[in-house]
Amino acid sequence: MAGTHKKRMEDRFGSFFSFDEDSESEDISLDELEEELKEHKNCDVLVTILTNGEKQRGMATLVEGDLGHTEEALIQV
Repeated sequence: MAGTHKKRMEDRFGSFFSFDEDSESEDISLDELEEELKEHKNCDVLVTILTNGEKQRGMATLVEGDLGHTEEALIQV
């Protein structure tokens, strides 16, 4: 079942979203990445992944800031 899902993802996106630890790492230039993203810009799955990632990074930045302030306050006590 998981193999079928992986095959469908590879058919749809190529190996771009391959997170298999055993797969060979492939360097990709920013230009190639930009081209790859342009090719799939209308894909709802990709848009959702990137949007959620952006939101989560923003939330992580806020949490990091809050932790820094809390740590600083605890040190001063």
